[in-house]
Amino acid sequence: MKRSESDVLRIVDRVVTLLLGLAVLLVVASVAWGLDLQDSTDEWTTEGKRPAMERAALRTNNLMVRISAGEFLMGSTRQASTLGTEVGTVVSSRRTIDH
Repeated sequence: MKRSESDVLRIVDRVVTLLLGLAVLLVVASVAWGLDLQDSTDEWTTEGKRPAMERAALRTNNLMVRISAGEFLMGSTRQASTLGTEVGTVVSSRRTIDH
């Protein structure tokens, strides 16, 4: 029994689709396996413990500003916004917040 050209193309199409599906599955499986961090443990060397302990002992600057309850003005003026975008900081426009 002789196969027609369309039958052969259909078989080739199915084989190519199957191979591409397997390739995608292998890529996804290898990425998932590479991202598995469940079995990893942090090991501190003596060279790494000392600087970490020194950094942990440093005094931190508390830059939090306390705002009393009620309505307050948040954000910056147009001039400060222009300056902020020039130096690469994110500056929000002024708005009233009721807390």
